[in-house]
Formats: sequence, structure tokens, C-alpha cells
Amino acid sequence: MQITVTVNDTATGALNRLGEGLGSRETLHSVMGMGVEAGIRNHLKSEGYVGRVNKLGGKSTGFWKGVSNSVASVADDDAATVSISARGAALQYFGGVVTPKKAKALAVPVHKSAHGIFARQFPERLAYIPASTQFGPFRAGQGQDTVGYLVRGETYTRTRGKNKGKEGVRPIPKDRGGELIYVLRSRTYHEADPKMLPDENAMRQSAAEAAEDYLDSLT
Repeated sequence: MQITVTVNDTATGALNRLGEGLGSRETLHSVMGMGVEAGIRNHLKSEGYVGRVNKLGGKSTGFWKGVSNSVASVADDDAATVSISARGAALQYFGGVVTPKKAKALAVPVHKSAHGIFARQFPERLAYIPASTQFGPFRAGQGQDTVGYLVRGETYTRTRGKNKGKEGVRPIPKDRGGELIYVLRSRTYHEADPKMLPDENAMRQSAAEAAEDYLDSLT
């Protein structure tokens, strides 16, 4: 994810002063990029992204802290480029549709114990219930792209069929602690969140102020 900030009028004076021999363009652009970096990190913190409490009440995965830490910039004589390399940052900002690439479905956590944990890594037994079975608050055929559910499970010995005598996993009844842990979906939809970043005017101002501070330090 890359961010382009064009600085026009506020940069004219700075560039003219560079022509007078005050510093280098690459250093100026580097300082401006770092100014935008700082502005983004401050925004993520002040707007409550860093340290945000998970809606499920699960333990924080540190996603937004990782986004903040991944903000970086590079510069040359012509420009500075600010990027956010954390996986998932672009999806948060632009929104979009996610579909599975290797697995048959996406496991969406709906219980706090599953937050930030892939279904295959969940520390307890899970049993599968197909979406054709009405279960909990979710129902098949309502545009949810739901293909099934993973619930707390327990092992048992099969007593019939071709797998008779073999171990299987079945749902734990609700009265014995059975709970819905993941919903399995063929795709998930994510709304764009442009407020994740400062607006362009704010980033332009961060770049301009950094440029002025740099040139003032030279004079």
C-alpha cells in the first residue's frame, strides 16, 4: 500500500531555497516523507486504531500496532514515497471481497477464543455442521455465503457405516458447553475505511512542516 502526497505551493519556497545551496533535494524529500510517516502514526493512535479492543472480547493480535510499525518511506531527488507494508492494511483502507485460495472456505471467528487463530490451529476439537442445517443465528440461503459452521466437538467411536470402529468428532450439546466458534464462508465482504489515514490536506501539512523545519535548521 503506497500513499502519494503532492505538495505544491507550500513546497515552492523550500525548493527555491534549495537552489540557493541549502541542502539536497533527496534529504529534503526524505525529511518530508518522515513527516508524513509521523503524521500517520499519530493519527492511528489518536483515532483509537492502535490499542483498539476486539469486538468479540478476544485477546488483541496487535494488528493495528503492526500497521503503525510498518509505515515507512523512501526518497530520491524527485519524490518521497510512503508505504504501509502490514498485511491487511490495504483491505482495511480500500475494502473489498476476500475469497479462499487453497482452503474450501474462510473460517470467520465468532467466539472470543478464536480471535486471531486459524481454525486449523484452534487448541480444542472442532466439529463441522453443514450450512444446510439450521444452526444458531445463521441460516442457509440468506446471502451470507455461509457454507458451514465449526462448533466445539468431542471424540467418539463410530458404531455404524464403513468407518465403524474408527474415531470421529461430533458436536458437544449446548447443555454441556457446546458453542459456535467459526462460521465458514465462501467469501467475506469488507467495507472501506478511509478514516484509517489522515486526509490528504493533513498529510500535505505534515510534509510541508517537516520541510520547513529542515530548511530552518540549515539557516
